[in-house]
Amino acid sequence: MRGPLGRSQPFAEPFSEPGRDAMKAYLMTTGSLFGLLTVVHVWRVIAEGPHLATDPWYILITLAAAALCLWAWRLLRRAARP
Repeated sequence: MRGPLGRSQPFAEPFSEPGRDAMKAYLMTTGSLFGLLTVVHVWRVIAEGPHLATDPWYILITLAAAALCLWAWRLLRRAARP
């Protein structure tokens, strides 16, 4: 396969989209971070007791992090399909 300057590109994928790998890396990173935040929040409720579960902001942040984690992994799975 020839590149834009006529040079041979032996390892280039013929149908790769520019930025697709960067987007996958971004989705994996954000999905992992939001998942980690969710796990740490749930762990903290277990460790410190149920009084944190009565704080509306704490619950909102935990649910938002969980939703963003699931959304990122769903988009990543969709991006992995050919």
